[in-house]
Amino acid sequence: MDVKTTIMPNSSQGKEVKVACAKCIEPTKHNIMFSVDILHNYRDEISESESHQIVRCLGCDSLSLRLVRSNSEDIIETGYGEFEVDEKEELYPPRAVGRPLLNDAHFLPYQVEYVYKETHHALCSNLRVLAAIGIRVLVEAVCKEEEAEGDNLYQRINNLVKLGVLTEPGARILQGIRDVGNDAAHETKRHRPEKLGTAFDVAENLLQNVYIIPEKAHRLGFGQSESD
Repeated sequence: MDVKTTIMPNSSQGKEVKVACAKCIEPTKHNIMFSVDILHNYRDEISESESHQIVRCLGCDSLSLRLVRSNSEDIIETGYGEFEVDEKEELYPPRAVGRPLLNDAHFLPYQVEYVYKETHHALCSNLRVLAAIGIRVLVEAVCKEEEAEGDNLYQRINNLVKLGVLTEPGARILQGIRDVGNDAAHETKRHRPEKLGTAFDVAENLLQNVYIIPEKAHRLGFGQSESD
């Protein structure tokens, strides 16, 4: 297929776009500081465009990479008789609006922390199968760190109750998270983002209660006897 490619440096420079900010954790205005725009024109009158951009948040000054792709065949209706080209946006570092990393995640045990951060990255990148598996592995990592006993994850989660790490209602909720991970691992099921978000909320709550809050309380002297 014959194609004519045109490269246009900085044709988008100076424009403002609304982008989910990795630090502000919400959509904010960004300035396009630098761009390379590439247009592919095919002989059958189909065109594709790519805009590779460095953007700066006008709220916190953080920088991100932004890639916007579009195809002249991908048209969406925006109103009665009104249409526009459907643009697909990718951001790096990946982020999900309203989904920052936990504060004080550095208080987590090393293996738990890196599994948590990798799972967070998968969730923000909309890698739903990997995110679900990661949430299950995160629960496994907690069980391993707490030396929970059992031949499988179901038994180890229940053992966390005997160890005083979890309450029985908490264990039942974690069993549901285990099921989410199993479906992804064995059936390659892509769960809805809302379901994954809630499962990750539960996992983060587990990390807060088991590691982060106790460590912060210890550092502030809570729970120590007066003689300490």
